[in-house]
Amino acid sequence: MTWKEEQLDGDQKKAGGRFEDARSCYERAIAGLSGANGNDSELAEALRALASTNKELCLYDEALGNAQEALTICARVNSRPELKAEVLTELGSILTKLKRFDEAENSFEESLTLKRQNFSGPASIATTLNEYGKAKLDQDKALEAEPMLSQALGIFEQATNRQDGYAETLNILSVLHSKAHNYTLAEPLCKRALAIRRREMGTHLVVAESLHNLGVQHLKRGQAGKAETLWREALEIKEQFLPAAHPSMILSLNHLSSACLAVRKFDEAEALYKKSLQLQEGTTDGDEHFLANAVAGLGLTYLQQGRFKEAEPYIKRSLSLLDEEGVRDAIEEKGLLDELFTCYVFQGKFGDALRLVPDTMRAKHTSEFNNFVDLVGHLGSLASKLFELKDDKK
Repeated sequence: MTWKEEQLDGDQKKAGGRFEDARSCYERAIAGLSGANGNDSELAEALRALASTNKELCLYDEALGNAQEALTICARVNSRPELKAEVLTELGSILTKLKRFDEAENSFEESLTLKRQNFSGPASIATTLNEYGKAKLDQDKALEAEPMLSQALGIFEQATNRQDGYAETLNILSVLHSKAHNYTLAEPLCKRALAIRRREMGTHLVVAESLHNLGVQHLKRGQAGKAETLWREALEIKEQFLPAAHPSMILSLNHLSSACLAVRKFDEAEALYKKSLQLQEGTTDGDEHFLANAVAGLGLTYLQQGRFKEAEPYIKRSLSLLDEEGVRDAIEEKGLLDELFTCYVFQGKFGDALRLVPDTMRAKHTSEFNNFVDLVGHLGSLASKLFELKDDKK
């Protein structure tokens, strides 16, 4: 195949969510272009497409290199400002994934300036606004994101041939409102996006994305059963397109596990959390937050079944991971300490349980602390009686 045929084949595979296959096509196209003369713009376009594909595969460092090389070529050619603007948008999106937000913002601003100066189509501007809005959301700057997304939505509403862009904006806006706990606004937006994507794309990763977001809204409203159904379908779709250890797969496994746990499907929750852990521990570049989520979830799964000895090491590991992440979430830490305390008490490890009591409280040795010690004693007696009853039933 010629480089042009490889490029077109890559575009088709990328549009269908076949990112691994698309990546190979783009790499072959770039190899062909690199040996040709006078094709700098085409090479920059192929590199931009490869950058986008590597971003979808969460290969962010590789994607960054591709985008930067494309940008260097654009600066040298200096004949297609619209191509440079698209590369800058892609670069901004990649920098956002790498949490280099200031650099990302500069890229988005330069891209929008170029597009407006060179009279790019409204849909092209709206695409950059969408990516810019997502970057703002990743920084919890909803007030800055909303006007960008509203402007993009207005543009796509007029562009009847860009239902993909319209659905994307609806989906991002639903996330914005969901983060603000405005579920009555978020849910209909997400459902509209899902309906469009099902109609236009069929079985596709963007459908899984909308299913996932809708499931999040249901879980936050206490509708774990509905969330489970949506997340199960999302995972089934992702399994057709993504490698098993892809971060998006891990995300779905963890969320489906949490829904199963919420509806007391303990065996399935345990199996899913274990699968998530196995996949994550087999890689060196996983997301520590996803790992902590799976470890804590498995501990809680055991705890809710009264399997305190099995729960204990996972809860301890969760606390260690919380330390390693470097961000002390007081509410999360307290929850884990409460779970560990429960494990200790119901195993009769009262000394370990008491050591979890804050030093300030223990030092005071006031009636408050004495009452607390009495409470531990009562819990210990209760635990012993429960275990005796359990033994009698065997």
